[in-house]
Amino acid sequence: MSLRYKVPQDVQREDKILFFITMKQLVVLMVTGGISYFLFVQLSETYILSQVAIAFIMLPFIAGCAFCFIRIKGLGLTQFFLLNVEHLLLPARRYWQAGSQEVVSSTVDFTTKVKDDEEQAPLKNISSEKIKNLADLIDSGGKSARSND
Repeated sequence: MSLRYKVPQDVQREDKILFFITMKQLVVLMVTGGISYFLFVQLSETYILSQVAIAFIMLPFIAGCAFCFIRIKGLGLTQFFLLNVEHLLLPARRYWQAGSQEVVSSTVDFTTKVKDDEEQAPLKNISSEKIKNLADLIDSGGKSARSND
């Protein structure tokens, strides 16, 4: 006699606690809602709050709702935000492939510095005889042409 057990198919997905809300989302909503409620209670005792002030008080709860329910390209807003921070802080990785075009970064400015006339070295007058002697020296592999004579 074999026993049958029900094995969950998708173990990576978080369990839904309340309708479509997971436990993590419920905790985030409760904490941000509690912060907004605390601000409302404390400020309403001291001040007469306008609608604009109440909207600013609700910002923590609105941010909590955004981090719980907004998805960008299949990622939750929390994970998307953390991946963007990681992208900003870590150096970029570049991969070389044979036969591919040269990678040029758009952040590098390719300008050449133009030197003033004062910074340039003065031109020297070199005779054609001296240039010919240097060419012969290079062609002979460093042996002086005069030592062979």
